[in-house]
Amino acid sequence: MENNTNRIKGKVIAITGASSGIGEATAMMLAELGAKVVLGARRLDRLEELDGRIRAVGGDSTYLVTAVKNRVDVDNLVKLACQQYGRLDVIINNAGISHLSRIDELQVEEWEEMIDVNLKGVLYGIAAGLSVFNELDNNIDSFSQDVLVSQIELILIHSNRFYTRQFNTRKTVYIDLIDTMNAYLDERFDPERSVVFGLPTVQEVSDHLHISARYLTDLLKSLTGQSTQQHIHNKLIEKAKDRLSTSRLTIAEIAYQLGFEHPQSFNKLFKRYTEISPTAYRQSFN
Repeated sequence: MENNTNRIKGKVIAITGASSGIGEATAMMLAELGAKVVLGARRLDRLEELDGRIRAVGGDSTYLVTAVKNRVDVDNLVKLACQQYGRLDVIINNAGISHLSRIDELQVEEWEEMIDVNLKGVLYGIAAGLSVFNELDNNIDSFSQDVLVSQIELILIHSNRFYTRQFNTRKTVYIDLIDTMNAYLDERFDPERSVVFGLPTVQEVSDHLHISARYLTDLLKSLTGQSTQQHIHNKLIEKAKDRLSTSRLTIAEIAYQLGFEHPQSFNKLFKRYTEISPTAYRQSFN
């Protein structure tokens, strides 16, 4: 029986959301298996960097800045595949976003953006891909059917391997990113900023670093064993201990400075991480 990986060699595969995360890992994996990959994403610098890495290992790729919520962009990505390689065999609609917020915060614009990217973006990709498949031979070839059905597991296994491996192969870059995150949290827990903006969120930190919230958490868990939320809490506890031991502020004032609306929430979090109350911690220095 023909090796499944051999069936990928020479195939033309377009990938949206290809500049980072699973999209990036999938592109590298498919290129190393001999596919011609057509990269689509919003960040030109990341596309150029990925295209260079693919070519450095002998792969074949091209790219186009693509925002999947714009149908014309997706159509142009498929057109690029046909112009560059003469056809398109598979399109992987990978691009997606996730805004995290409480439902009662009514972040309607964020909801609309998720619909535009996660739903409409996928449908635009399907429409663009099917029109080319039908135009070429009035049918999706058997390989495309296999990829869409029985070969999905293979792609996911390989993608996950490449996705996880990048955290080790690019460790120096990611350590610098963690340093940047810690520096941002130091600034963010400055009393004047915390009082105004409240507690920092995972989404806020990932936005500052220009990566997705899920990607940042996966990165941190791989390198440190802790999630983004845990890193935020660790920094918060560090700042709380410093103020409890060096200032004469009340517990409520410290909680307010750190971004809490209610001192009780601060007390619970501090005790969960230290197994001692803020009051008891302060008394240990007397």
